[in-house]
Parts: sequence; structure tokens; C-alpha cells
Amino acid sequence: MKATGLTAKVHIVQDGNLIAISGQRGGTINRAMGEIDTTSKDDTSGWETSIAGLRNWDVSLDGAWVLGDTALAAIEDSFMSIDHTPMTGIFDIYVTMPSGQGYSGQALATSLPLTLPHGDLITYTLNFKGTGPLRKGNVPQSLAMFSDSGLVIEQLAMAKKAEDAKKKVKETD
Repeated sequence: MKATGLTAKVHIVQDGNLIAISGQRGGTINRAMGEIDTTSKDDTSGWETSIAGLRNWDVSLDGAWVLGDTALAAIEDSFMSIDHTPMTGIFDIYVTMPSGQGYSGQALATSLPLTLPHGDLITYTLNFKGTGPLRKGNVPQSLAMFSDSGLVIEQLAMAKKAEDAKKKVKETD
């Protein structure tokens, strides 16, 4: 069955809350496999040989700039921050798909250009570069309660707090 990208969205986790990046119009998930050349002078076939190398991924999206959007503000703040640490610009991101599947991982926000046309909407393009594995799985049940306005999913935050509390109890035992 074919699907449209209308309901596919990119979210960030900010302060333990999952927040949709507002104004989204388009997006792309890129996955790539590096290659390691294993060709040697011993091979007389005239063909190169390779094995799989490191994998990488990135997510890019574009949309209309929404004033006061929490997610866009957090990403913009990471670019503008005076405090530059190894974690500056790193976000946990989640991409929801119409099928109920989703992709998640930790990524570095690498660019956030704004287009400021005369007589049209201000738009953005946002690029994330993965900093580890891209995971694929079913969308958590709490995401079904997520609204298009970018509000925090309270149930997801409560579930995370409950999970953290259980871990603390186990650590004290």
C-alpha cells in the first residue's frame, strides 16, 4: 500500500518531552553505507572489491517558520549559545511515519538557514547529522495522542519519569 508523507513528522526530545517541529512541509531521511576498498595487486581480474564500512544517517526537513515554536526555539538557541560543549546542538530526534513505524536516534543539528522573501512566508531548512545508530520501531502508543500544534505529550513524559523512578529503586536495592 502506498502512503503519503502528510502525517510523517520530525520531533525532538527537549527536557524529557517529545515536541514536533512546527511548520513542516517536507523531509528526508538519508542512510548510507561506507565502503572499504579491498582490492589488491594479488587480484588479476581487473575488478575492484569492497566490503561494508561505517554507516551514517541524516535527516533534513523544511517548513514555514512558526513564531514561538518550542522546538525551533530550542534548536535555534543551540546555534546561538555562548556555551559551546560537546553536547551543544545534540538532540534526541524521532521521525513518525504514517504506517505507525518510526525512526529515532541522537543527532547534531548542523544547519538552520532561514529564507526571508519579500511578500511570502519565512521558511527554514533544518539538517541533522546522526551521531550513532538510527533505530527503527513501532511508534509508542502515547504518540497517538500527539497533536499537530506541537504540544508536549504528557503521557510519554510521565512514562519516562516512572521508568526512571523504577531504575532508582533497583539501584538502591
